[in-house]
Amino acid sequence: MRLVGESKKHSLSSFHLEKYPIFETFDKEFLMSQTLPTRPLSFQRGDGCVDSKILEAKIERLLKEVRKQKKNYTDFTVLLDHNFNHKQQCGLLIVKFKEYPFVLKLFMETPQSFVEPFQKGFEPTFFFYMGGGVNRHLSGFTRIKNLHVIKERIAQSAYWSEHVVIPRKWFWVPKKPEWLEISGKNIGPEKTIITQIPAIYGIIADAIDCGEKLSIHNPEHTQLSLSLCNYLDLWIDPHIPNFMFERNTGKIAVVDTEHFPTMVGLKETPQFSNYTEYYSYLINKCGKNMIFCTKKDLLSLQDAPSDTIQIY
Repeated sequence: MRLVGESKKHSLSSFHLEKYPIFETFDKEFLMSQTLPTRPLSFQRGDGCVDSKILEAKIERLLKEVRKQKKNYTDFTVLLDHNFNHKQQCGLLIVKFKEYPFVLKLFMETPQSFVEPFQKGFEPTFFFYMGGGVNRHLSGFTRIKNLHVIKERIAQSAYWSEHVVIPRKWFWVPKKPEWLEISGKNIGPEKTIITQIPAIYGIIADAIDCGEKLSIHNPEHTQLSLSLCNYLDLWIDPHIPNFMFERNTGKIAVVDTEHFPTMVGLKETPQFSNYTEYYSYLINKCGKNMIFCTKKDLLSLQDAPSDTIQIY
């Protein structure tokens, strides 16, 4: 694996790598079709709008500040940065515009950080094993495609269409994008496979005016979140912090539209009646993928033609 325009490569070898999450989650044509509109962008709630060029300029300034390893930003308030490494310039940084009702999720990876999934903590390690080498950078590409699918499905339900709100989302890429080139050997049926993905990109979403967060200790809340996820065939993560009640409307706002089957490598569609079942399922799946799968089992998952699987 390398940064396009540079010769230095970084590599990772693993029998857990699968073709789909690494080489097929990114769709350049789709991403470019889902960037911010050129017209003024109206606010989802209330009056007001903003020129998308203003938002883009503020994100470009944020990127410069991030490059300088700053942790406080001129135009943004940090919402979540524990999954972001300021020194290595990689991970997921979530911030909110100070002046406008929008949230930005900024994704950054380097060739070195991409092939070091076990240096990012327990959660990325578990996702790597369960999802065939997936990481947040890759699964981020699924968020808007999945948004469209679940919105259509919710619209088909008389109940959920009246009780669920999903923020709008758009992609953003820097004016001068950097590209990561991933070359795979013996992953799936092809002997070699190559793709390029943006090293830096963002997802802009409507900020949710949160009235109350759903709690795992409230039976009514857990029933609501699991019922919604079961209805959507688990295409969204049931993790309860991903849901909150919107102020004034009382509707359930779906914060995260990442494609859950991609993130955890689901090959089936389980249904859960409570969170004990949900977490037990994930623990068992993770343990099986990490420890109890044989080399033959792993190769059969991806139809790999030989014993050596690697990205470089």
